[in-house]
Amino acid sequence: MAPLANSEYNRRTRAAKDVVGIWHETHAVARTESIYVGIPPTGLAAAAGTKPVTSHTDRARQRFETGR
Repeated sequence: MAPLANSEYNRRTRAAKDVVGIWHETHAVARTESIYVGIPPTGLAAAAGTKPVTSHTDRARQRFETGR
């Protein structure tokens, strides 16, 4: 965000603390795994996409050995 827009956004969100939430993530990982059951993907999985678990990848060892 542009600095002026960012400061205005921050000012307004602080004023509306019971209405607006901020979520920030920073990831610096070579590999990661997130499992979502009954909820939509969030955060990194929502941004990068997901892959379904199959009978060939239903064990963590299988997924990490194949690079999934």
